[in-house]
Amino acid sequence: MLDLADEVVLLPIYPARELPIEGVSSQLILEKMKNTNRSVKTKEELMDWIKNDYSKRMDKEVGNVIITAGAGDIDTLSFRELKKVCNAGPKGSKNEI
Repeated sequence: MLDLADEVVLLPIYPARELPIEGVSSQLILEKMKNTNRSVKTKEELMDWIKNDYSKRMDKEVGNVIITAGAGDIDTLSFRELKKVCNAGPKGSKNEI
């Protein structure tokens, strides 16, 4: 399903309450994907990417979708933070959510 997205950004896999599974990583998932528009980023790198790269390409007419899914603390990547980063955008940007 991830291959159907225009772009995929994976965050590192961390075990929630279970033990880590040896050999299972975001890089492993990335390597199995056919979509070449993909990367693995930390949360900090993701927020920088949204501000400096993604926000430049936001389509005001059609719209864009950011999907976050997972366990652990992925919910700490809040809509408020995303909105703040996208609205800040690169210098001279007029992006808003």
